Amino acid sequence: MGVALAIIGWGIFIIAFEVTTGPLWLSVLFLAGAGAADMVSMILRGLVVQLITPDEFRGRISAVNAMFVIGGPMLGQFESGLVAGLMTPEISVVSGGLACIFATLAIAAFVPGLLKVKVR
Repeated sequence: MGVALAIIGWGIFIIAFEVTTGPLWLSVLFLAGAGAADMVSMILRGLVVQLITPDEFRGRISAVNAMFVIGGPMLGQFESGLVAGLMTPEISVVSGGLACIFATLAIAAFVPGLLKVKVR
């Protein structure tokens, strides 16, 4: 549940960064919030991989995790560039944040067991 909340938080902070027309410090605060949410998500995902995966599968699972950690941002960068080229950079930022939130909610709806993972 914590991973999903952190990812949704990242999306919210990114959208808030884009729609903010106030002072610079507020925009920086939203970007810092997005970075913090990303860090929390990364730490929690790492804990799940290291503490729940059986020893004999840990290397394979870590490799699959690395593929998603490396490939996910590249897919996001592709989406951002494509939308910014077709529309505007502003729409690109908001659509990226919304896509992140909706994808997380869709995965949670289709695989509800992921929200019940507990690390002990």
